[in-house]
Amino acid sequence: MKNENPFLHSISHLFLSLFTHRTSLTAGGIIFSLILFCHLFFHFFLFLPFSQLLTYFSNQPSFQWLTFDAGYGTIVWICVLAMVLSTLTIVITFASQNMPKLIDLYMEEWPTLLFVWLLLLGTVDILLIFTLREIGVPLHSALIFNLHFLLPLCICLAFAYIFYVLQSTKPSNVITRILTHNYTLIEKLTRPSHHALLRQEKVRASIQKSLFEMLNQLHDVLVYVPFKEPKANIVEGIGEVVSFYIEQKNKFSPQLFQVTSVVENDISFLTMKDQLREIEKTQTFYEQKVFRMLGNVYHLFLEEQQFDLSSLCAAKLSQVGQRIVVTDDVALIQLISVRLNTCFRFAMKHGARLNEVRNLYNLSFHYGEFIRSLVIHNQQKALQQCITYLGFYADECFKMTKKVPAFAFILDTISSEMQKVMILLFEQNWGREQQILFLQEFLKLDNHSGVSREYLADFFSKNQGVRIIQIGLALFYLEKKEDDFAHLVIKDTLQDLRFLDEQKFFQVMEVIYARLRFSGAQFWEDTDRGNINIFYTPYPHQIDKFIALQQEYLQ
Repeated sequence: MKNENPFLHSISHLFLSLFTHRTSLTAGGIIFSLILFCHLFFHFFLFLPFSQLLTYFSNQPSFQWLTFDAGYGTIVWICVLAMVLSTLTIVITFASQNMPKLIDLYMEEWPTLLFVWLLLLGTVDILLIFTLREIGVPLHSALIFNLHFLLPLCICLAFAYIFYVLQSTKPSNVITRILTHNYTLIEKLTRPSHHALLRQEKVRASIQKSLFEMLNQLHDVLVYVPFKEPKANIVEGIGEVVSFYIEQKNKFSPQLFQVTSVVENDISFLTMKDQLREIEKTQTFYEQKVFRMLGNVYHLFLEEQQFDLSSLCAAKLSQVGQRIVVTDDVALIQLISVRLNTCFRFAMKHGARLNEVRNLYNLSFHYGEFIRSLVIHNQQKALQQCITYLGFYADECFKMTKKVPAFAFILDTISSEMQKVMILLFEQNWGREQQILFLQEFLKLDNHSGVSREYLADFFSKNQGVRIIQIGLALFYLEKKEDDFAHLVIKDTLQDLRFLDEQKFFQVMEVIYARLRFSGAQFWEDTDRGNINIFYTPYPHQIDKFIALQQEYLQ
């Protein structure tokens, strides 16, 4: 098969869209009506005074100047039309190499549609005038209006429009336009006038198609554009759009969420046929689409080693999740949790393959931000699930340390996030039984089964991060006069005697106490969480009390 000429393809697609798109036909009707009205208005009100003015300047008897040869008018009109259309198609052809489906944006944009129709109908107007003039139909007023008013107007607008097209094909402007269309469509869905229309399956499918097309366009731009700034703008924009959608969701008609063939055949749902009924029940087709897209892009950025962008995807998922928690939508909370877990799996596989764990470090932080929002809004069931997931990933990280030692730091990072959760549980006055339940989960982070005693002894004698963070939590409890919670941590530390002899145990403890006493609040590298030192405790003065309580248990 021959390769299709992109220029000819753009021209054909332009004219096909021009004469078949509903918005385009509406714009054509508006321009036709406007030109007809202007012709009539000029003929009845302005033709006589204007012709008298021209007669005055020409020093000729009235109307003799109308016999001049105006054949150049047709040529000028065709040149202007060709200049604009060729500029439009050439610019779009080249821009579409990095901006797929760019022509679709122009075929839905009123300025472009109105101006192109103005040129087309202006050209047809002059051709019709000369045709009728040849057969003797007097159309002097129409000729004067076309050549003296309509043509100069279009020539002036043509140059302004060409500069507008050149500017609007910049990636940042294209992204802004697509996002603006998203906001506009979502805002329209809140109007009661649209609720009745959504009862029709054809209308419902059309709106779902529009929602998906905008997301697909953003995804295509995200993949094709080589520059980081527009990619970051898209990730930010998608996060804000889906947040706006979720905020306005309770104003939508329930009819909108009925699954149509558009959803069934979308690329994001082709492998989810069995889940479509559940998606319809939970009214989450749009969020599913967005979250899967952000998750896939997160994986793509990891593979391309664009780690700042992958971290941005995780941050956006976490921020959207925090906004979802406020709405108390259980289905969406579960959905965002699953997506964050999926990103965790992507990052673990990538880190194991390339010995690169910084992505997991940042992802753990963003996941922790989401979990802490669950604490603040009293989402106990979701919190229990996420804490269980973190414990699972901590165990997986421990297993990977055999091949990739750097995963030991991710184990520390997960411990740090769970420590923050425990402190927040206390500050939010959760029930003691609940706090003990989560504390027990926290203390399991260094309890690993299926590993030899020798390996455990070697690992924890060299990697004390988890114990440092757990004891740091105990110091917090001692500062807050919650000795019962601190005692649970102390008892857990003594379990290290299962694989450490007493002398080695006290040596490790001394190292831990020294790091807690002298670790500063800031780390020497910058990350998504800033330069906070996860091993820092503001309560080193409680260490002596901790040691005394530990000695009591050993006696």
